[in-house]
Amino acid sequence: MNEWGIAWRRLRKNAGFTSVAVITLALGIGASTTVFSIVNGVLLQPLDYPESHRIVNVWEGDHKDGWTYGYHDQTSPANYFDWRSQNTTFETLGLFANHGGLITRSFIYTGGDEAHRLSGRFVSNNFFDVFGLKPIMGRTFLPSEEKRGAQRVVVISHRLWSQIFNQDNDIIGQTINLENNGRHTYEIIGVMPEGFRYPFSDLWVSIAHMPESEHRRGGDVMSVIGRLKKDTSIQEAQAEMNVIQWQIFDAYKGMELLGADRVIGPNIALEPMLDSVVKGFKSSLFIFTGAVGLLLLISVANVANLLLSRALTRQREMSLRAAVGAQRHHLIRQLLTESVLLALIGGIAGVLLSWWGTNLIIQFNAGAIPRASDIGVDWRVLAFTMLISVLTGILFGFAPAWQASRPNLNDALRQGANRLTGDKFNSFIRNAFSVTQIALALVLLIGAVLLIQSFNRMQSIDPGIDAEKLLTVEVTMNGAAYQDRGQRITFLERLIDEMKATPGVENVSAVSVLPSRKGWPYPYTRADKPRPLPNEQPRAGLRSVMPDHHETYGIGILRGRGFKKSDNWTSERVMMVNKAFADSAFKDEEVIGKYLQYYGKNWRIIGVFDNHKNNGLTREPDVEVNMPYAQWPGTDAISVHLTVRAESDPLILAPVVTEKVRKLNPDQPLSRFVVMQQYLDASIAIDRFRSMLITMFAVSALILASVGIYGVMSYSVEQRTNEMGIRLALGARRMDLLRMILLHGLKHTVLGVFVGLVGSYALTRVLANRLYNITATDPKTFLLVSVILIFVGMLACLVPAIRATRVSPLESLRYE
Repeated sequence: MNEWGIAWRRLRKNAGFTSVAVITLALGIGASTTVFSIVNGVLLQPLDYPESHRIVNVWEGDHKDGWTYGYHDQTSPANYFDWRSQNTTFETLGLFANHGGLITRSFIYTGGDEAHRLSGRFVSNNFFDVFGLKPIMGRTFLPSEEKRGAQRVVVISHRLWSQIFNQDNDIIGQTINLENNGRHTYEIIGVMPEGFRYPFSDLWVSIAHMPESEHRRGGDVMSVIGRLKKDTSIQEAQAEMNVIQWQIFDAYKGMELLGADRVIGPNIALEPMLDSVVKGFKSSLFIFTGAVGLLLLISVANVANLLLSRALTRQREMSLRAAVGAQRHHLIRQLLTESVLLALIGGIAGVLLSWWGTNLIIQFNAGAIPRASDIGVDWRVLAFTMLISVLTGILFGFAPAWQASRPNLNDALRQGANRLTGDKFNSFIRNAFSVTQIALALVLLIGAVLLIQSFNRMQSIDPGIDAEKLLTVEVTMNGAAYQDRGQRITFLERLIDEMKATPGVENVSAVSVLPSRKGWPYPYTRADKPRPLPNEQPRAGLRSVMPDHHETYGIGILRGRGFKKSDNWTSERVMMVNKAFADSAFKDEEVIGKYLQYYGKNWRIIGVFDNHKNNGLTREPDVEVNMPYAQWPGTDAISVHLTVRAESDPLILAPVVTEKVRKLNPDQPLSRFVVMQQYLDASIAIDRFRSMLITMFAVSALILASVGIYGVMSYSVEQRTNEMGIRLALGARRMDLLRMILLHGLKHTVLGVFVGLVGSYALTRVLANRLYNITATDPKTFLLVSVILIFVGMLACLVPAIRATRVSPLESLRYE
């Protein structure tokens, strides 16, 4: 029988040992495979475009302190056309419009049974070439269709083709009516492949029909994405693009005098598209990888201890093999074969555990994982599991194999296996493994407790708004029924009045930007102060609101008054500011009655409202200004979030809102209804997910460490049975034996805790930027986890210790 056959037979013969070892390995390898599945799907798998590593975002900005692609500024149409015509490092550069928010993104289609609001983009003719994709039907845009006055054509997504047009195979050439800055007829010329919707679009139309002038120079109204030429590095392309941009900047650098929105950045940064997709999740992956590495090491130490104990009992067998001519390397190879086979079995179990765990994580990730649909078990994951299993088998098997392959035939035949286990070096190795497990478990536990406390404190943050029972839905008013601001205001006022009269409704209002997000960062000037240069003007988050906005959201008005219906286009222009703005811009001055300048006009401050978390739950509130929706001076106030405060379950009111809207305008589309609390929960989704996963690893580590301590102490007691009997025969009390064994276990537990504290102090610093309102070296956490682990260690020692006190002196003297 070959070595693998012998190894399999021995593992089957020792079913109890094999089962414990496989379960321990499955836990460590399964957790490792799960994390690698996430890393593989999120970071290692290329995006679903041909040679996606060549696709980059192109950002324009002001290079001050050095940056890679840190602030994501966009560019202007004229700059883009210069980039496209002058560069030699890009295979193609594409553009899509981002100006004006929903002006460029919202299209209304009314050709079906009900109106649909579709997300769309104005794009350059070569936009799709950047992704290396061809339509499954029809074609994309021609260069001639990029010029003003060209025929209106549209490319639609596979999703739109399926959901609204029922996969009509004759769709090419058909015309549809779309509303965006007027109602126009578009001919459908292409259908893109399934899954492609970049950037979150249902349709694409040519930039020839965008509201923004293609001759505009300066400002951040366009996003650019490019495909690098083969064998061109991102550094080479960035250097060339910077030369082009410096020339543009030198020629037009005075344009910011035309307004703060005309600034031209002097530098270019290129960002790989994959980085832009996963950047917010990368640091979490590093944390998960580190945590699962610690868990795997605990598993390795645990199984190594089991194998070492088992190998010591096989000294007699190894001695006899050596006596009949077996070389030492033959013995090591046989023992390592058993270890690797054991690890492979554990790896198979780990894959099954990982498959279940990965599906569970994806199911409960609540949007925290980018590219979640790409996560799964593929050949890379299986290869990783195979590799980690083999390496793990060698790692935990080498020390026991090395020790067991040094037999002493005389001792083995004279004393038998049990006496040999008293070797001090063997005991040192077993105890070292036990201490290592405790130290690693402590590091994981401290990290988990820190993250849990941080997340709990995030959950207890007062957002400054009463999010319970608030129902929101986005209403985009760019259809034919809204030719001017007056029609939009009339529609909203009638809708709000009808909803207020609905049973079960406490209050209703509407706001341009949800309070949980930053407002539009418009520059402002105090009317009683000298006007600063455009690039030196302070900015505040600006949002337009309907009357009762602050009351609906539960935002307190500290001084002055809120908005009324009488605050309209023909009345005095008024505004409200939050406390942060008043404290920042006016400090100790009385803010009520002061004037701010926006759009060249004076606006009187009539009220100060309380701060709320408008810049993320974990950040200080941003300075904010509110204007009446009826006085909004811009031309882009076409979309608002209608907000209804319900007396009970807010989702019950969704059909009522839909009915009221259809009654006022049958062609008015609505986005999906969302309970406001969901927006707040989404802001801490990654923190919830991070805490959950690390906690799972930490609990597993605690269990494995406890089992390891128990195994070492149990084995030690078993091998000292003869000693216990002699002590009892000589008059030792059973409580003395109990205390001796517990103190022995406590000594190694405390040593492991001490080593773990040192490691935790160094390693938990990587969590510092992921913690809220708690330091990475919080002494209470370190003390609490240390006490818990010592207590668990003592419990693990207790059962073997009690067993030792029940030894019969007569039986122990007959033990051998």
